[in-house]
Amino acid sequence: MVVSTAGVWLAPMLVAPPLFTRDVFSHLAQGTLPLRGQDPYQVGPEVLGNVLSENIHYF
Repeated sequence: MVVSTAGVWLAPMLVAPPLFTRDVFSHLAQGTLPLRGQDPYQVGPEVLGNVLSENIHYF
């Protein structure tokens, strides 16, 4: 009973995007910095100037 209830409860979360969080954009932007030749310890995602940096909280 518990396993089937947990399965029904988790099923929508497997196919739906995360709601009300910008962590996904933050992780993608931090990973993109080294690909663009930037040091993530020296600069923040705002230097990217693309859709990733626009969806990250300024703090």
